[in-house]
Amino acid sequence: MKKITLFSSGNLSEEKSGSYRVLLSYQERTKEWVETLDETTQNRLELSSLIKGLSMLQEPCEVTLYTDAPYLEKGLSLWLEKWEARGFSNVYNRDLWEVLARYIHTHSVTLVLLDQEVFERDYSALKQGLKTT
Repeated sequence: MKKITLFSSGNLSEEKSGSYRVLLSYQERTKEWVETLDETTQNRLELSSLIKGLSMLQEPCEVTLYTDAPYLEKGLSLWLEKWEARGFSNVYNRDLWEVLARYIHTHSVTLVLLDQEVFERDYSALKQGLKTT
């Protein structure tokens, strides 16, 4: 399996619009994706970012996911399995969690939760082609 590094983040503005960004790295290549969404929430931006990143992979991969979003970390490590077992009943952002679940089952994902300062430093370093911690 290919080993992929994926940075995923969302940023909500004051007016319920915001953007998310994804940075994928495989061997010496990196690819960045940035998209703006209107009428959204911070959690939907975080989910959309990760879904976009995983959707860019064309085959099952070992993914190391770096995020600064505790919502994703808790969702993937504590809640997702329970939500799936009960058919995603009464889950906020159900539409996105259902899509994300399919990608999580396709890839081997290891999540690393970083504080925002470390996330920004490592994201910038990877984008510039430097080694990250």
